[in-house]
Formats: sequence, structure tokens, C-alpha cells
Amino acid sequence: MGQASSTEKQPSTKVFLPSTPTQFSAGLISKMDTSIESDYTRSQYTEKYIQDRVAQELEKIEQDAASALKKAFDESTNPSADNTSSSSSNSISSADLRAQVKQLSDKLEATRTRHTLDNDTSAARSAVAKCLTDNATKPLKCYDEYLAFKQKVAEYEQKL
Repeated sequence: MGQASSTEKQPSTKVFLPSTPTQFSAGLISKMDTSIESDYTRSQYTEKYIQDRVAQELEKIEQDAASALKKAFDESTNPSADNTSSSSSNSISSADLRAQVKQLSDKLEATRTRHTLDNDTSAARSAVAKCLTDNATKPLKCYDEYLAFKQKVAEYEQKL
């Protein structure tokens, strides 16, 4: 039923006629007929141009990298007098280095002791943490524990 109607239809060519007459000059028509360039050839030319430019840029980058590598190699094998004099003037003795390390470790230890809490404050902190984990969906139930912790921290800071 539907098969017979689909096999009988032949593709038909439709011609649309413009309402206004269009005319092209003979020079334009002859130029278009004799032109060897098409959209395809223009795209091929463009693609080739882009590839050539990329190849040139890559070659330039490779040459720059090779010269930088050669320069770095030459400097590492033959250190100049400027590099040795600047490195010797910036060196410090081992005694000075030990003193700086001790000073930094003292500062670090002072920071650690400053941030440790006393037993009452740490117990209040643990109570707040436990309450928050027990009431994960209802943190407002821990407001009393929070206030107690806040008071303990204020008391601890006054001691310092």
C-alpha cells in the first residue's frame, strides 16, 4: 500500500523563476568561466599558507631553544668570574646558619605553646565537637556547649 506510492515517485527538479529579470554582463560570465580558482582550491591555498607559517614558527622556537640550551651548557661548563664572586659574597658561615635555625625553631616552639589550650578549655572544645557530631542535622542544639566553650576561651586568654 504505502510501498507502491513511494516507488512511483520520481525526484522532480524544481525551477524557481525570479520575479525580476537578472542579467550579468558578458565580462563577468567569461571571467567566472575562465577562473581556475574555486572555493576548494582557495581553501587548499589557505591551509597550505597556515601550515607553512606554523612550520616557520616551530623552526624559530626550536632554534631559540637550542641556542638557550647551548648557552646554559656553556655557562655551566665554564663559569665566569662574575658568578663566582657573587656566590662567595652571598655565602654565610655555618655558625650563622645554626644561629638562624635555632632562632626559627624557638619562634616555632613559642607559637606552639601559645596555641595549646588548658584542660578546662580543651574539655569544653571536645564537648562542642561531640555535640556537633551527635546532632549533625541540628547544630542549634549545641548552643549551650558553644557558650561554655566561648567563656572558657575568654578566661584562658585573660590568663595569658
